[in-house]
Amino acid sequence: MVTLTRWNPMQETVTLRDAVDRLYTDSFIRSWGTIDQSLENTMPTDMYVDKDQIVVKTCLPGIKPNDVNIQVQDNVLTITGELKEGDNRLGKNGQRWYMHERRDMRFVRSMRLPFAIQADKTEATMEDGVLTLELPKLAPAYEEIIPVKTK
Repeated sequence: MVTLTRWNPMQETVTLRDAVDRLYTDSFIRSWGTIDQSLENTMPTDMYVDKDQIVVKTCLPGIKPNDVNIQVQDNVLTITGELKEGDNRLGKNGQRWYMHERRDMRFVRSMRLPFAIQADKTEATMEDGVLTLELPKLAPAYEEIIPVKTK
């Protein structure tokens, strides 16, 4: 079965500010290595919602579960931590760096959640470098319908 979706050309437009920001970042910041020194751009994240929960999957290759912190405050999920490559110094036995790209670094990723969640029932697992968060939705408050009477 084929599903057709209507194309909206305005959905693909980029604001002038976004274009200038991207040009500046690609031309100056990345060439000096500032952006590449964080994992911000290398943390691909998926989020989907099903009937009972929000599921977030984030790629954290090489990160140990003990080096990850997860916090939810005001419906904003924040994942922080550190990538620790260990002792990056050489010279003990006369070694010199030929190539040195792996470094210790901190990472932060924040995203707004589409629904309120039950933080105490959240489950976090990490397997093969993928952090999976299962965030149960908060049950909606009981709504009472009040009938209007006439006199």
